[in-house]
Amino acid sequence: MKRLYILMPLIFIFSCGQQSEMASVSGKISSPADYTAEEYYVGLYAIRTGENLDEPTAFAISKDGSFNLETKPGKYVLAAWAKGLQNVRMRILVTQNGERSQADISLEKQKVPVEISSVKVVGEFCDWNPAKAVEMKNDNGKWTLTDTKMLIEKREYAFIVNDQKHPIYDAVVENVELNKNRTTFQNIYTTGAIEFNTADFMTTEDIGSIAVTGQWSDFNDFMDEMDEFTKLYRETRAKNKGASIEIATENYNILNKKLDEIDTKFSGKYAQLVLAARIARLTFMHPVLKEVEPAFAGGITDTTLLGNVIAGANFAEFRETTDGLLEQIDVKSQMLDGGFVRTIAAIDDYLAEAPTAVANAGLATNYYSKKLLAMEELTSNKDLGGTVLFSIGWILTYKQKVEEAEAILLKIKEKYPQHSSVTRGTVDRALASLKMTIGTVAPLFAVETITGDSLKLSDFRGKFVFIDFWGTWCGPCRREIPHIIEMAHHFSPEKLQVVGLTTYDTLEKVKNYVATNNIPYPNALGPEAVTKAYGITAFPTTFLIDLDGHILAKNLSGGDLTKKIEEQIAAWEMKKNMSGRG
Repeated sequence: MKRLYILMPLIFIFSCGQQSEMASVSGKISSPADYTAEEYYVGLYAIRTGENLDEPTAFAISKDGSFNLETKPGKYVLAAWAKGLQNVRMRILVTQNGERSQADISLEKQKVPVEISSVKVVGEFCDWNPAKAVEMKNDNGKWTLTDTKMLIEKREYAFIVNDQKHPIYDAVVENVELNKNRTTFQNIYTTGAIEFNTADFMTTEDIGSIAVTGQWSDFNDFMDEMDEFTKLYRETRAKNKGASIEIATENYNILNKKLDEIDTKFSGKYAQLVLAARIARLTFMHPVLKEVEPAFAGGITDTTLLGNVIAGANFAEFRETTDGLLEQIDVKSQMLDGGFVRTIAAIDDYLAEAPTAVANAGLATNYYSKKLLAMEELTSNKDLGGTVLFSIGWILTYKQKVEEAEAILLKIKEKYPQHSSVTRGTVDRALASLKMTIGTVAPLFAVETITGDSLKLSDFRGKFVFIDFWGTWCGPCRREIPHIIEMAHHFSPEKLQVVGLTTYDTLEKVKNYVATNNIPYPNALGPEAVTKAYGITAFPTTFLIDLDGHILAKNLSGGDLTKKIEEQIAAWEMKKNMSGRG
């Protein structure tokens, strides 16, 4: 099946609404009767995958526990804590419908086991792998770690108490966010020692709580149900691999039924969120995709087979279903965060492979992109509008449609300056990518390979160079590696050099992956300055550099990668020979 290129991590985690008007949530934080906190901390955070929180969109420090947080409408995690007390968090929906959200928060004492048999330190220094956590020594109830050379300054660490992850210290924010008294770690960078003193903690079986009142008081319960749906979706998606179209149809119906049940349970209150999930999750679970998969087998598109699928009855039903779902979208809903947009935009990417069949089926070019752009024109939800433009602008950027992509990307900066793609610099990266056109001089770089060798792009002048920006975490990147290995073996080292640059990876992960997959060409961790210079916004991204250091081709990939590169090299050499004769 045709691969979907991975956007730079976090680009599409647009979980907070970005409407122009502000909304608010207020309430009171209370602590146990026998414990008085000096200060209470409370914040609103964008909903994201995993336990960690991003920077707060709203934050307050309260002496008496009362708080009022103003933010843009959207879905958030409300979190509260105080030193010596357990933190609590709950997902809430904040809207601008005139109703102020109210939250009453109860904090309880921090809990550690009464009997402690072991304490370990885990953190970024060991990639948060509990199996590589460092043991601490017990000194009369005080657990110490005297050799801290392996720790990374100004990074998070956690205690693992009796094999359970426990209080965390964050050297950057003095652990305000994660509620452990700084004194435990006060000597890390002075004496090089860490101490875990059980006397700093208290034992209790009580658990803190958050009680939200108002129209959206059951939002966290709804999100729990959606978590269960997501789990079912992942299990079902795994079962679909290699399954028959009959099994795929059965799985598709199971997921649809689950969403129907959730919608009914909450009386349609969150219908727009259920609808968005139906579009984002089920579009590429539709049984017609089992017919499409063979058209992209081996990384080479069979346009004839794809055209036959598009002309068939199953695709017509798929189109009718998708169009019907899109018509139900309320473009002004504050609940929508644009998460479904990328799925819809990607359909056009598939259809573009068989333009004749698309025309014969009565579909306009960029059929679904035009539907999304119509939404953007009508919506007052700036998060949705910005995500529509960025999704389409990014696809155009990847395809090097320079003028069209630049116009949309600049429109995002002008119309949606607070959108995540702008504030996180991704739009600027995409604009930089548009400048990396054919014939442009490839930016020079110098890196250290994973084996410790020095590697400079300038060292390969006089050779063709194929650069692959990838990551071990990236599915499409991993699927492309066998094609690159085959191509690397095909060309002599004197003719062409392959270089892999990974991003958002650790040295250990890359070393293991390279060794396990027998990757023969040099790889290095790609510095941010290099990915920025090349305008990388998606993975994998590849460049073919000519003998003079100019970009000869971009984003060559697939099962016929070797053939594509041979054709590029042959055309370049012919052009050189012709110019030499002239």
